[in-house]
Amino acid sequence: MENKDLKIYFKDPYLFLPFWLRSFLRIIYYCVFFIFIIATATFLISDIYWLRWLGVLFLFFLIDKIVHLGQARRSALYLSRGKIREINLALYLRPAGYSALEKALDKTLILGGDFYLYLMKFLAELPKIKEGLSRLNISVQDFINKVEDLISQSQKESPKSTKEELMVKIEVLLKRAFEQVLKSESRYIGPTELFSPLGFIDDKNISRLFYLFSIGVEDLENVLILTHLKREFAFIGRLPMTLGGFSQRPYKLRRHRTVNRAWTSRPTPTLDRFGTDFTELARKEKIGFLIGHEKEYEQMLTVLSRRIKPNALLIGEAGSGKETLVAHLVFNMLKDNVSPELFDKRLISLNASELVSAGSPDEIALRVNTIMNEIVAAGNIILYVPNIDNLIETSGEAYLSAAEILLPFILSDAFPLVATVF
Repeated sequence: MENKDLKIYFKDPYLFLPFWLRSFLRIIYYCVFFIFIIATATFLISDIYWLRWLGVLFLFFLIDKIVHLGQARRSALYLSRGKIREINLALYLRPAGYSALEKALDKTLILGGDFYLYLMKFLAELPKIKEGLSRLNISVQDFINKVEDLISQSQKESPKSTKEELMVKIEVLLKRAFEQVLKSESRYIGPTELFSPLGFIDDKNISRLFYLFSIGVEDLENVLILTHLKREFAFIGRLPMTLGGFSQRPYKLRRHRTVNRAWTSRPTPTLDRFGTDFTELARKEKIGFLIGHEKEYEQMLTVLSRRIKPNALLIGEAGSGKETLVAHLVFNMLKDNVSPELFDKRLISLNASELVSAGSPDEIALRVNTIMNEIVAAGNIILYVPNIDNLIETSGEAYLSAAEILLPFILSDAFPLVATVF
């Protein structure tokens, strides 16, 4: 739907009312609705003819209310019909999404802090969002706890926002969400449509949260769409065949996790610069398949899982399958099909030739020390050094400097290591 003259905005007078007045009106509404239900039941069993038919009319109204429960007042599917000049996004909000926005608005006005964090917390407590986060292998409780920590920090750091400022934030978010609704051909703006656009919002706390849990916005959007579709088609027990390849994978979708589930690991920028992330390659299914060598693989897995000297050395000719064993290990780590000691680990292959190039011995020594310290501080790295004999045997002051620093770490229990030699 493209219309340059189309005006998209958010306007809801109800939200501009004071908190106490909205609470009072909500109580009045529930009381009137309860009385209406009682009146309907009473009229249906009445002996008075016209009252019985009035009860039937009221019953049809209640049935219609139940049928459309959880839906917005308008559907985006009908926007293509006729010439639409303006769209009030408030009319396309599901009650669950509206409720989360209202609660986040009230919390921000009363307690201060980051509006988007409050909204993320209330959304994350909803079943659809919980299921989506679980599909990304994120502990929902850990996620909510971290959001609450960031909210506490934002209450101290951020000045209180006015209601007008918050309304602008809501409109920006809803416009993003509405774009997703049109893109996915959905009908309403619900919790899932509100949650994923938060990753596009220019907010330092949200960006920090997504970084801590290594949440990719596209992955999150796809998973939430899948979760929504799964619930929509729950009555037939499975999704349509066109989505089968996406929904019926043998294991859960994994996000790009560079920080472990307890948030205790640290970034490794220098290691990432001089290494290849096998975990990422396996995630894209570019590596990981193994035929044969089951005995050697199990032996390697046992060595890396132990606490004392978790260092495995693979010996064999070129092309004998040494690196295939390592790749298969990473593939199983993504599915948590390994011992608990290897959960949440990243396997990084160190490029020795790049490591010792373009630098003096002192610079290389500093570089290697930095990498080793990053690995130890991160606590979730398995280092893979292919052809480690080349690093030790190759002549040159740079190689010797690197080898002298590496060896003490290799011989210690500082981190798991896999190395190969001819």
